Amino acid sequence: MLFVFTSADTALMTTGSTTPIPLPPPPPPPPLPVISIVLLGKSGGGKSTLINMISNLLMGKKYTDDRLIAIPQMLTSLNGTNFDNHLLTRNIPAFMNKRSGDGQRGQQQSQTENCEYYSFITDKCRLVLLDTPGMVNTGGTYKDKENTQKILNAIGSMGEIHGIVIVHNANDKRVDDSMRYMFGELHTILSQKVMENVFVVLTHHTGPRTQTEAMDVFNS
Repeated sequence: MLFVFTSADTALMTTGSTTPIPLPPPPPPPPLPVISIVLLGKSGGGKSTLINMISNLLMGKKYTDDRLIAIPQMLTSLNGTNFDNHLLTRNIPAFMNKRSGDGQRGQQQSQTENCEYYSFITDKCRLVLLDTPGMVNTGGTYKDKENTQKILNAIGSMGEIHGIVIVHNANDKRVDDSMRYMFGELHTILSQKVMENVFVVLTHHTGPRTQTEAMDVFNS
């Protein structure tokens, strides 16, 4: 003879009571690991564009779908012999309160004045991207040093970072003093393990693969 006991039957047997004892709820799932990445680069290099692209990829958007916009951008398209500008406004509810600019600035101007965190939940982790003001700013050396301090403060408040992505215009063959200064400051505050997880993303690159002076600096 086969006996099948339910959880309620088990509670009655162990206590001898006729009143069912509610079982405790199952434990919550373990928290997802957090992966924190810092995006750095010169003004107009494409950091905001990269974050918008990552937003669409993580949300499962196809190329033909309507775009998700985490950071406002000015899109320039060729219409015959003329260039048309189209403002892409932010449309992700979780990011509506971000202070990442309005997308109205020119290509060589930094769209981001302050550091902002963008958090994405995936099946395996919570990905946190730190968007940073562009270096070699049109505001001059003083503005670059001010932005460097903002970046260092934001990195410090993250507690732990796991990698750095340098977004660089492939047509720019040099690294300016402001970028060198920022890299030097990062070397002083970050562990060697983090500095070994530095990746370079080249943007505005349409020709064959080329080596630039910038890559030599990034690899040093």
